[in-house]
Amino acid sequence: MNEIIEFINADSWNLVWVITALITGGLFFSTLLPTSLNKSMIPANEIAKNVNNYSAILIDIREKNQFVQGHIPGSKNAPSAQLSQYLSNNRIKKEQAIILICENGNKSAQSFRKMKSEGYSKPYVLQMGLNGWRNANYPLTKK
Repeated sequence: MNEIIEFINADSWNLVWVITALITGGLFFSTLLPTSLNKSMIPANEIAKNVNNYSAILIDIREKNQFVQGHIPGSKNAPSAQLSQYLSNNRIKKEQAIILICENGNKSAQSFRKMKSEGYSKPYVLQMGLNGWRNANYPLTKK
């Protein structure tokens, strides 16, 4: 450790080189590590396939007032704060495929991480959320 400090103190550019090496190394190694979230992003055009082939459940985690304004047909509403309770109350199995839906995918990513930490093995996130769904011109319902 002392050698590193002496190296940095020897020349101000050495600090720049050390920081550059750390950032570059971190970026390089981060690309080698699989991220389960990236693998669990489902584009809008694959939703029907996942529902039909894998019996995936669609759960819209937006607040109820947003859900009633328009949602994906067949989706159920469970706001993110009540998601764990919803899954428990409805006896959703930990191995059940579940596609999480929010406005843009960010809140779903948070819920995805929480579900993974609670032992759910197949949570997925609608890529770009309802924004992606709308951009693909797929229908919404208010029923």
